[in-house]
Amino acid sequence: MARKSVPRETETRVLTVSGRRCCLCYGLLSDFDTKHGQIAHLDQNPENNSFDNLAFFCLPHHDEYDSRPSQSKGLTIAEVKDYRDMLYRDLDARRRAVREDLVTASAARHELAAAKPRLRTSYRPLRPPEDYSYADIKRLSVAVEVPLGRSEEEVKKTLERAALEIAERQTPNALMVLGYRPGDDGKGIYTAGRAILAPNGRWGDAAKEAQTGIAVDVARAYFAPQATLCPGDEAILLPSPGGTVDLSRERDDWTEENIVLRVERRTPAKVLKRHEEALTPDRLFIRYLVQVTNGKRDVKGWVHDWDVKPVEG
Repeated sequence: MARKSVPRETETRVLTVSGRRCCLCYGLLSDFDTKHGQIAHLDQNPENNSFDNLAFFCLPHHDEYDSRPSQSKGLTIAEVKDYRDMLYRDLDARRRAVREDLVTASAARHELAAAKPRLRTSYRPLRPPEDYSYADIKRLSVAVEVPLGRSEEEVKKTLERAALEIAERQTPNALMVLGYRPGDDGKGIYTAGRAILAPNGRWGDAAKEAQTGIAVDVARAYFAPQATLCPGDEAILLPSPGGTVDLSRERDDWTEENIVLRVERRTPAKVLKRHEEALTPDRLFIRYLVQVTNGKRDVKGWVHDWDVKPVEG
């Protein structure tokens, strides 16, 4: 007669309640990691598929439990059930703690929304969450756009709001929100700030059993003066007194072989392109592609932002 398999509903319940953690690893070794394993029949009767007769074992412990020598090691049904029930209670307590932390975070979000005076905290997601999960630890990173013109407090509250709202929908163990200024591509170093919602407010503590907190860093790059030169603008090149301005064919390289032209102070130029990126959250890298007239020909090249100024008046 064919062996009777564990009903799907019962199998799902065992896997869910155990979190795929081996109760013998937990009870004998204090090992709480998830495992590759199987559902074992504690009385070794494959026909007895009652929930109380089942437990999730890692593969080595399943083999050990089903072998004859296991009897000499004292692995009794009662002992295994005690370990299993302890594991279930521990997991249930941990899951309830996570839910309570999320409820607390949700309450904090509503309190933030009701705070007076009203702060500007709107934001716009830039792309779907990126998944950095491992084992059963869910970690997500999200990029959002923070509108310009906000105070440091408003930027901080914007990132906190984004972290709380996204965490409420996604329920991760850890969430990183990277804030960018309008016009940024939402990749690389953040230019408005960063919020981390996680145990202890630390991304690396995602797997720890600790109070959920939010840590926020505001980027000084967000408050940098806005561009006064845009493509199409007329400008003049102003090197330090007595010097010349070197135009490079490469945006990131001013070695001699890349210099296409050296021009004198106050040479007129036309801005063709502006390149801006964050070197750090507190420092922007800005360069311009300009066009100057040299005799009868137009020459294009890159210059540093400190060498180019708008035409006055």
